[in-house]
Amino acid sequence: MYECCTDKETGEKYGWGRVLDYIGVRWEDVPITQLSFLIDNKRRTLKT
Repeated sequence: MYECCTDKETGEKYGWGRVLDYIGVRWEDVPITQLSFLIDNKRRTLKT
């Protein structure tokens, strides 16, 4: 999502947020979080 594209003219790296802004799509920059939960008494981690 972040710094996944490079501007061919300037070499600047940018993410999908800039693309969504350009085409007028509303979006929210949610911080990356990590969810943990228990399944059958074993801790599992889900990275979002």
